[in-house]
Amino acid sequence: MLKVFLVEDECVVREGIKNNVDWSANGFDFCGEAADGELAYPMIMDRKPDIIITDIKMPFIDGLELTRLVRDELPHARIIILSGHEEFQYAREAIKLGVSEYLLKPINGADLMESVKRVADSIMVEKNEKIYLKKYQEEMKENIYHQHRLFFKKIMGNHLSSVEIFERSKELGLDLNGLVFKVMIIKSDALNPRHIDGKESDNPELLSSILAEIKQVILIEKGIAGNVLLIKADSEEKLQEVEEEFLEKYIALAREAGMELTGGIGLVIHRISDIGRSYQEAEKAYASRFTKYKYKNRISEIYDASTYGQQSKEGLAVFDARELCHIDLKKTELFLKQGNLSDINHFIDDILQEIEEVRQSQLFTQYILMDFYLTTLKFVENLSEDEAFLMKHQMDESKLNQLSGESASIESYIHDLLKDAILLRDSRHEDKYAHLIHMAKKYIEENYARDDLSLNDLAAHVGLSPNHFSTVFSNTTGKSFIRYLTDVRVGEAKTLLKCTDMRCSNIAQMVGYKDPHYFSFLFKKEEGLSPMQYRGEGHV
Repeated sequence: MLKVFLVEDECVVREGIKNNVDWSANGFDFCGEAADGELAYPMIMDRKPDIIITDIKMPFIDGLELTRLVRDELPHARIIILSGHEEFQYAREAIKLGVSEYLLKPINGADLMESVKRVADSIMVEKNEKIYLKKYQEEMKENIYHQHRLFFKKIMGNHLSSVEIFERSKELGLDLNGLVFKVMIIKSDALNPRHIDGKESDNPELLSSILAEIKQVILIEKGIAGNVLLIKADSEEKLQEVEEEFLEKYIALAREAGMELTGGIGLVIHRISDIGRSYQEAEKAYASRFTKYKYKNRISEIYDASTYGQQSKEGLAVFDARELCHIDLKKTELFLKQGNLSDINHFIDDILQEIEEVRQSQLFTQYILMDFYLTTLKFVENLSEDEAFLMKHQMDESKLNQLSGESASIESYIHDLLKDAILLRDSRHEDKYAHLIHMAKKYIEENYARDDLSLNDLAAHVGLSPNHFSTVFSNTTGKSFIRYLTDVRVGEAKTLLKCTDMRCSNIAQMVGYKDPHYFSFLFKKEEGLSPMQYRGEGHV
């Protein structure tokens, strides 16, 4: 029940309103009364009524003064003014204060109740809108993350000015206030290889639980290749503390969950517009996971761009680059299986730097080239017999002699070799994902009318974990699952509104919204018009 409080200095009027109106029968709780504003104010603060009925002219504190006081402490309370004055000045002042109703005395109980009910209806509309807004925001949380990801991509691509960055971050609800920043890339994988082949093993709960606790670390992007995070602080010392606290907690949780971590940490920057530079260094450090460490206890080092993992953390992988006269073929094999296109240049630089002392030997250079060629060829053959790849990169003695004479040619050849192999590898995954996304879209088209259709349902249907599916769906379609589903539902609703005379409540049910009021709220949020307004306008 909504609570009503009465302030009236005329005893007869006050008793009449209190006793001659059946408040409870009309769904209201008459929670108190007072003879003037001074007596009423502390009682109102204690009982927090939803509706206050007050006379305008009273001793000590009048109705307008009381309204000003209440507005500061109870901004959501609604005020109904009773007045024996028709002067425009009173009404104008009441309107400025946001009074809901301005009623002239004398007034009978029926008219007063009609006014109270109008105010009560507006209160319920506002309360429901808050409920619907909260529900809408919860549903769109994944889509908000998608907007965050696109926002940070624009920053890292230098497509936004500093003013645009701060304006857009405020719109997205991102707190980017800080004096120093650093970008970090981290990937977690299951220790059991059976959990890695063909399935995403990253556990989102590991990361989300820490981000909820350490607010100075912000998730920029989550993906199969790794999660990108931004650390912010007011000083470099504090930034280091936050970084160490975050990694300590993440490593501990990863161990408990049977996960291993790999990653890279970029340079410290002092301008938010420079996070692209820190990201590039983090990428470089992340790429060194294929060359700069050996696994130990299946937990890998988190690399800093400046030291490339020479940090010492108990139980973590350690730097090892002493074998200068030998290319570790396992590093190349691992890179072909797990590396990204953005890693190629860093990987080649690291590998060739390790053997710099012996690269003057043409014989050894040819050995290096054959190492790369045969290892890559074996990898590609295991993927499929791709004739175009074999013909493009076929190696013979003449080509080997030609390449080994120039350092730039060697690097260019290795780059193209690895690039084409990774593109071939990824195309197989893309074909697989294209099929899964097609399955997912078809499932949505067939089931969007279900009000309980969820990301978990769709992920189970295509055989992926919810986290993995969410990432794949978003990266492939450019939309989060809930954004895509909402677009389908609203699109179908628009068709039904224009092409049928069905009631809006029935249309809501047909497009997956059990609550027609929430459907109307969401439709207006998406289209800027209510369903009935849309039906009446000349939209197509």
